[in-house]
Amino acid sequence: MNPLLLPELIALVADNFDPKEAVRPSLVCRSWSIAFNPIVWRQILIDEKDLSLEPAIQALTNNAHLIRRLTFWDLAVFSQFVPPCTLLTELILIGALTESSDAEAEESWDRLAHLIKSNPRLRTVRIASSGKLATTQFWNSLTSCSNIHLSSLRMSREHIQAFWSSCEHLQMLDIGDLFQLVDAAIFFQEARDVYPKLRRFVLNSLPDSHIIPQIMFMAKSPNLESFSVDCQYTNHQLGLQGFVFLLQRGYLPRLESLHLRHSIKDRTWALCFRAMTRVRSLDCTKTEFGPLAFKMLTRHYTTLQTLRLSDCRLVSGAMIQTILESCPMLEAFWSPKIPASQIRQGQPWVCLRLQRLNLIVTVEDSGAEKIREQSWVVFRQLAQLTQLVSLSIGSKHVANSMQGLDLRLRSGMGQLEGLWRLEELSFVNTKQDMGPEDISWMRGHFRRLIWVQGQCNSYGEYSRQPPIPKDIMDLNRPKVLIVGAGIGGLTLGILLKKGGIPFEIYERAKEVKSLGSALLLGSNLTTLLKQLGIYEEFQAIGKPIVQTNLYNENLELQFSKTYGFRGKYAGGDDYIMARPDLYDLLLRQIPKERLHLGKRVISFEQNREGVKIRCTDNTSHHGDILVGSDGAHSAIRQHLFHVLKKKKVLPASDDVPLPFTTVCLVGQTKPLDPEEYPMLKTPYSEFWAMMGGDTPYSWSVFTTIKNTFCFNAVLHLDEKTAKENDFFRNSEWGPEASEAMCKEVRHLRVPGGKDGKDWTIGDIIDLTPKELISKVMLEEKLFSTWYGGRTVLLGDSCHKFNPAGAAGALTAMHDAVALANWICALYPKKPADIDFAFKEYYNERFPIAKVAFAQSQLGSKLVGKNLHSMAVKNFIRRIPSWLWKRIVTKSILARPQASFLPLVEDKGTKPAIRQPSLYKTLPILEKRAKEEAKKNAESGGTATV
Repeated sequence: MNPLLLPELIALVADNFDPKEAVRPSLVCRSWSIAFNPIVWRQILIDEKDLSLEPAIQALTNNAHLIRRLTFWDLAVFSQFVPPCTLLTELILIGALTESSDAEAEESWDRLAHLIKSNPRLRTVRIASSGKLATTQFWNSLTSCSNIHLSSLRMSREHIQAFWSSCEHLQMLDIGDLFQLVDAAIFFQEARDVYPKLRRFVLNSLPDSHIIPQIMFMAKSPNLESFSVDCQYTNHQLGLQGFVFLLQRGYLPRLESLHLRHSIKDRTWALCFRAMTRVRSLDCTKTEFGPLAFKMLTRHYTTLQTLRLSDCRLVSGAMIQTILESCPMLEAFWSPKIPASQIRQGQPWVCLRLQRLNLIVTVEDSGAEKIREQSWVVFRQLAQLTQLVSLSIGSKHVANSMQGLDLRLRSGMGQLEGLWRLEELSFVNTKQDMGPEDISWMRGHFRRLIWVQGQCNSYGEYSRQPPIPKDIMDLNRPKVLIVGAGIGGLTLGILLKKGGIPFEIYERAKEVKSLGSALLLGSNLTTLLKQLGIYEEFQAIGKPIVQTNLYNENLELQFSKTYGFRGKYAGGDDYIMARPDLYDLLLRQIPKERLHLGKRVISFEQNREGVKIRCTDNTSHHGDILVGSDGAHSAIRQHLFHVLKKKKVLPASDDVPLPFTTVCLVGQTKPLDPEEYPMLKTPYSEFWAMMGGDTPYSWSVFTTIKNTFCFNAVLHLDEKTAKENDFFRNSEWGPEASEAMCKEVRHLRVPGGKDGKDWTIGDIIDLTPKELISKVMLEEKLFSTWYGGRTVLLGDSCHKFNPAGAAGALTAMHDAVALANWICALYPKKPADIDFAFKEYYNERFPIAKVAFAQSQLGSKLVGKNLHSMAVKNFIRRIPSWLWKRIVTKSILARPQASFLPLVEDKGTKPAIRQPSLYKTLPILEKRAKEEAKKNAESGGTATV
């Protein structure tokens, strides 16, 4: 059977391939195109360099029917190629035609028009081009489009007429800065039809005296629901009178969202509110919204959802308080200053749906006691707003620091404990005097807080505390985005949680699947697991192992190797455990709100201010540090390497595809009766490894503490079938399409069956639930590049080991310790600090990963099929016991600990090797603890480290 037709291969490529590289796999075979092309071709971006190769053009042509969103960064490409798309829903055109001749430009626009006409489902068109004039044919082609965004376009009168004649289905019109190049009066005068479907109309600005034609255009849009315009540079009064006339005469009966910024008169607002049937969204920023408008707005309190009154100088504190106690549907509110005394005198707020609140509260500075009293009342009102996601009580536009709310527990801040959804907090330009206990309280109760702005401590007259050192403030700790919820990613999350570092984990799988076979862990993790407080649980899910037996396919024992002495040397035993059990143990330590499923990251951006990831569900997430722990075919690593390659700083050794030489079937049986299977009764785990003679397979079986058998069967590929080919991608540990391989390995014999008799892999498979059987492809690769900018790699993302070496999970967990030590010690947010932390992490872990990689290759040789593998097995069989002990002892000397947690005693008789991240960060943490203890002693508080 052609391996390219294997369903599991198609599934894993579809799940892992970057859509930006979709040209290459689409050319593999027909079955691949049918299986995953609809996913990877859904959104395509094309620029001129994409069309430099004939295969790219051919691939675009063959798959054009699958494209739904098409973006062109350079309109000049139309002179070379137009993809024959027929099912587009969105088209984005960015770029000029300034270097093209008039004839070439006209040809490009006409080709674009043909593309639009060929896509009857096309609804959204975004155009930004300041080059050559578009053709009449292009404007006539926009007939079926309902959402049109125009910016920086040149249009003649003929083109304008063609545009308006094609707008019968128009629902949204965003003109942007179109009128830098087009006469506004002519543009609107040519709009002679009625546009009954238009719902939203957006203008950035208009030249002086050109509002009247625009108002006349709005009269032809009876179903308009939203109108936005910036009147900062416009002679707007006459035009607004016409707009009010339209409202009063009932031309705009459905208008409910109004966004008019700058200089709008109070009376104008009042007339608008009086004429509108309802108001849902209102933006009055920097206008003269005042008493008249406020009085008329009262009739819309029951429908008002969004209200912006920022920088409205005529708005009083009484007006703001009335709005808060009268608008039950309000979800977002931006207000000017309001005195705390006004809130104290008012009624309870009814806007319990508020999610975003910008409330600049001023407190009368009449002594510490008065400030606390006023703050207490305001906190009591804020405590009711349990849906708040963003809260601002200060303003960067205030010239000098004002006396705002006193953000301290003794002033009533503890009443806000119900605002657990809070993600953003700002108290810019407010005088604060927070102590360590206040910071600690915020850290404990606002666990979703990812953005804080403001000075936590100022030397006020009533303050007896010196300024708080920045390094003890949780508000200055970096937010870490972890992509990938594997063993390495979960371990890092647990460590960051223990260290008080904000973090979020993003996992592409839509549900957590605890799958896989067995793991050998323990002696190198004893001290760490004790620090994390889960060592006893770890022991409970594992079964000690002291020996490995290697058989041939006739179940004749070839040799045995013992390593029970590792427990004494390392201070903790080794255990065989089911991978799902270890995964579940780690997962239970992660707060549910920190793990986000169904988040497949497709790209990221980073700069001096932070890092942002983008997911396939059109969401984006911000942080200070990005950790790629998303497996051997890491999307984070691919994007990072792509950027580094463009900068010509990526080593050539890293710019190669991942090779693989084996395919592995793994699984775990249901719990069995030890009376029927005596091997389950032994106090130690039985580990049998079998080698085939004429068969291309090797296979292993383990017993676990849960009375189950874990198994794996490895298919060894020859050089011809295992070409280094980047079309093959590592799948998730999942049961997809493993049935074919199950049939192929059923005959392989295994010791320790029912009633002590020999049995086969097929017997074990029959006892294994199908959902617990997985099939994966195994690669081996050690990358030399582990970080760049604010992004760092961990685990399989930077070093992929063959499982035969039993080093993958262990090394990933050790990576997490070293990285967490530096993050928790330095609180790195500045690029220089982040680069230093990543460099130290790399210098510690890369040499160890290099040794582990060599050991994993040696382990793979033990179960390999070539002459090299035979030589390795003969060497291991004849190796002296003293040399075996020396080799094994070296493998247990790395026993890391977290420097920011209480250290535990290492009871191993062989001392652990020096751990740089431990000894280098301990002095930093000790210095911080002493400084905090000193500050608390001076303030009479207790230390919170």
